Amino acid sequence: MPTAARDGGDVRGAGAGTGAGAGAGADGLRPDAGSTGPCTSRHPARRTTEASVATAAEEVDCAVSTLDLLSLRLFASVVEHRNIAQASRANNIAPSAVSKRISDIEARVGVSLLYRLREGVEPTPAGQALYRHVKRLAKIIEDLEAELSEFSQGAKGRARLWANTSAVTQFLPEDLAVYTSQFPEVKIDLREEVSRTVAEAVQDGSADLGVFSDYIGETGLETRIYRRDTLMVIVPRGHPLEGRDSVTLADTLAYDHVGLQEGSSLQARLLSEVDRSQLALKLRVQVLSFDGVRRMVEAGLGVAVLPQGAVLPYATTGAFASLRLDEPWATRRLLLGFREYRSLPVVVRALVECLAPLDRRMLRDVAQAQELRAQESRTQESGAQAPPAHGSHES
Repeated sequence: MPTAARDGGDVRGAGAGTGAGAGAGADGLRPDAGSTGPCTSRHPARRTTEASVATAAEEVDCAVSTLDLLSLRLFASVVEHRNIAQASRANNIAPSAVSKRISDIEARVGVSLLYRLREGVEPTPAGQALYRHVKRLAKIIEDLEAELSEFSQGAKGRARLWANTSAVTQFLPEDLAVYTSQFPEVKIDLREEVSRTVAEAVQDGSADLGVFSDYIGETGLETRIYRRDTLMVIVPRGHPLEGRDSVTLADTLAYDHVGLQEGSSLQARLLSEVDRSQLALKLRVQVLSFDGVRRMVEAGLGVAVLPQGAVLPYATTGAFASLRLDEPWATRRLLLGFREYRSLPVVVRALVECLAPLDRRMLRDVAQAQELRAQESRTQESGAQAPPAHGSHES
């Protein structure tokens, strides 16, 4: 095993140079009276088994959160140098102060953390467990400082977002406007593709985030629900189905259809449902966009199935009628997918939380509460009575 050169700093040990250090062992870590721990033996049995390490980890785990960071950092330095004096020089602190802090840690956790050796010191099983915790904690703190530094300097960077047509045309414009108002220095590269291509781009790293339909099935990505999307049927004016409140897919199959391009998750789902019904889809024309589908329907080339958000804004001005699609699969989910949340750049994680927070209702309620408090404050300032708050409802 690696050992450090002999050093007087380790011989004097914990509390060296102070009254508290009198009687301390050569390793610098004085055990409690009557202790039979590893620091009391001249020739400690330093066998480290998986069981002993696991037991030691349990002993120190609950106490780590109450220890100060400087003491933990100094302990880790001692373990890495295998020598208290060398660790003290590396951290520009007196050996006696280092020893005292390690003694304080031992008193807190109730176990010995270092073996004394002629060559220096070596961690006990408990010390090994604590060292692993300290290194993980150091990495967390380093990451936290890096993130906070980005925000303090004004978050900058780039977020590569791919999304299907439903998301681009219905939801993303408003959501991205909110995000860019909070992070004006972040550049968003938005690309519109069919759902399958979007998911593949996230899988191979071409995109940081992707919005796609759950119709495409398992992707192997981490996902959150972005939006729920309801499908509708549109028909030309004067069509035999016009005037009905709702129709099934089978009702529409007697007529020509206008469809989306191959590769569209919506088109693929329609074909799948048609196959399941053992009927036939009379696909007269296929186009690339929702706008193209609407125009073809208005021209009388057929009926079509489109997301509600691509229909209702044009319902009063368009030359078509809209009907509810009465099918169990007519409501679909749009998912926000990414490879690993923890590995995303901070500006991309912020975009995730903007588009698909873990609890959208909670965030909305918080915003409403803040607005209510602001309203009450304005009312008090003006001397008027605040209007009653409206109850919240889920969108």
